[in-house]
Amino acid sequence: MSRRRLALPRLGQLSPPRLGLKSTPEHPGRLWFWVGLAAGLPLIAIGIKGIALSSGVSAPRSFVEWFVGGDIVHDLVIAPLVLLVGAGLRRVVPARHLGTVQWATALTAIVALFALIPLIGWGKRPGEPSVQPLNYPLGFGLTVGAIWLAAGVAVLLRRR
Repeated sequence: MSRRRLALPRLGQLSPPRLGLKSTPEHPGRLWFWVGLAAGLPLIAIGIKGIALSSGVSAPRSFVEWFVGGDIVHDLVIAPLVLLVGAGLRRVVPARHLGTVQWATALTAIVALFALIPLIGWGKRPGEPSVQPLNYPLGFGLTVGAIWLAAGVAVLLRRR
C-alpha cells in the first residue's frame, strides 16, 4: 500500500468559483454574500433614513447626484485606470516583488487622492491664515517617501 502525499494547489493554480455553485467548504463565497447582505442592508436603511430625516440640512438630491456620479466615475475612470496600472506593473516588476510594489502604488494613490485638495490649494484664502496653514507638499512628499522606503525595506528583507 503506497502512501500518497496530499498536494495542495498553489495560489496561481486555483480556479475561480463558478457562479451558481452552492456554498461548500471549498466555495464559501455564496454564504458570505448572504451574510454581508443581511448585515449591510440594515445599515444602508439607517443611512437612507438619516439622509431623508435631515433633508433640511443634508440636501438628499445633491447626495444622490454625488453618489451616482461617484459610481460612474469609479466604473468608467478609476477602475480601468487601476487595471491598466496593474497590467503595466506586471510587465515591469519581477513576480516576487509585484505584491510589494502593488501595495506601495495603491497606498501612494490613496494618499494622493486625500492630499489633492490641500495640494492644489482649493479653499485657501489669503485673509484667513488658519485655513490650510501647513506645508502640504512637504507632508505629501514625506508620506510617499515613507511608503516607498517601507516597500524597499520589504523587498530587501525578502531577498535575504
